[in-house]
Amino acid sequence: MNTNQYTQKTLEALQAAQQLAVEYQHNAMEPEHLLHALATQEQGLIPQLLQKLNVDAGSFSAAVAEKLSAMQKETRELGISENVDPFVTLSFMALTVIPEIRVTERGVYLF
Repeated sequence: MNTNQYTQKTLEALQAAQQLAVEYQHNAMEPEHLLHALATQEQGLIPQLLQKLNVDAGSFSAAVAEKLSAMQKETRELGISENVDPFVTLSFMALTVIPEIRVTERGVYLF
């Protein structure tokens, strides 16, 4: 993944999604983190599209935030042990084929 080819807005959205994962204490950045970041991005494309579709961006992002809050709880209700983080387990599978990504104690970073 060559971040030099990304727009400034894309880089801002990725950074915001990563920060959101940290705030929710999730060990991996998931599509829902990116969706929330894109939906709340000032002067971004997604809020404009939501407006054209007559969808309230605030309500939309609140629904995504609610889903983010429930992610860990829902996995526990499915019977997954508290000793296992299913999100980070699946995410690490992709890291072997994406050399531009590094895992640090603060999260996953693109280089």
